[in-house]
Amino acid sequence: MHSTAAFKYSTLAQKLRRHIASNGLQPGDRFPTEDELVQEHGMSRITIRKALSLLEQDGLLSRKRKVGTVVNRAIEESLDLHLVRGTVLILICNAPAEVAGEEDHALSTVLRGLERALADRGFTAQMVGLGNDEQKYRNRLTQILRRGDVEGVCAIGNCVDRYRDLLRSVPIVNSCTFVPDALPWVGLSIEEATFVCVGHMLDLGHRRVAAVCGPWVDSRALAGFANGCRRAHDERGVTFHRSRLYQAFDGESLPDLIRDILESRDRPTAIFGEDWRVCRAVLRAAEELNLSVPVDLSLTGIGQNTQYIASSVGITAYVPDNEKTGEEIGRLLAEVVDGRGAPRVPVFVPGRFIVRESVSAPPVPAES
Repeated sequence: MHSTAAFKYSTLAQKLRRHIASNGLQPGDRFPTEDELVQEHGMSRITIRKALSLLEQDGLLSRKRKVGTVVNRAIEESLDLHLVRGTVLILICNAPAEVAGEEDHALSTVLRGLERALADRGFTAQMVGLGNDEQKYRNRLTQILRRGDVEGVCAIGNCVDRYRDLLRSVPIVNSCTFVPDALPWVGLSIEEATFVCVGHMLDLGHRRVAAVCGPWVDSRALAGFANGCRRAHDERGVTFHRSRLYQAFDGESLPDLIRDILESRDRPTAIFGEDWRVCRAVLRAAEELNLSVPVDLSLTGIGQNTQYIASSVGITAYVPDNEKTGEEIGRLLAEVVDGRGAPRVPVFVPGRFIVRESVSAPPVPAES
């Protein structure tokens, strides 16, 4: 097994190979001096020399008196670079969570696109599930980082805030959160998805449209859903009623909340559910009240998992392009690792609006 020191200089050698490839260095081109490498990478002169020796053994570098270290052989990035990448950690929340079916289809699709993008760029991926025992996972991450081969992190969901001190020297790309709370970030615009879903129901004639969010939605995300609802109404000249935006409290039963909404005097003719859990609760509450979807109540939602809810009607939903999202995470991380810089704005990946059986025109003309 390699020692920590061996991992350090072999990992540095990998980075130096990428330096040759990404900068298009040719035979005879000057290579950074030992002093420059010590300053740039913050490693000891011994580690620097061992890394350079590995490149000399590979025939990539040569040392010439009065000239210094020069490139001896070019690296064709498309052919050779995939052999010299390090490891990317894919960090996900490992807390127990119920999903729409036997598989979290959304997460699986993101990971499929991400792993393919990383493999195409020569990275080895290691997935780490982070649970509630913070000290346990701090110790695990510390041990992984000591290997010295971790070159980047993909944070899937809100899972890394408590560990950012450990990862401060590692490039991180964030994704799959409601809002871009840390850059660089790749994901879905929940405001745009809400705008499309609510707008579709308004276009069919609905004027009493309720929006329901779960207790897991924070204030910034709630504002995104609200802005999407408001935009959809404003662009169609329809009055937006803030009182029709609902959020469940922690511990509150979603079906109970939705049943109360559907039994109110201002009963909506359509509901937008922010994810599959809300949509499933709407279906359950409607069934208990003998309301038919979509005859008595129309329903739209967000997310790939909404497509897998066990129901007699398919849910009309804005479905993120999760595979493309995974690919964009991998592409962006590779650019950051290679020193090309990170975008200063979120990278939004558009999804698709899929119309299924859960939406129809309102049963009777609805009042404004």
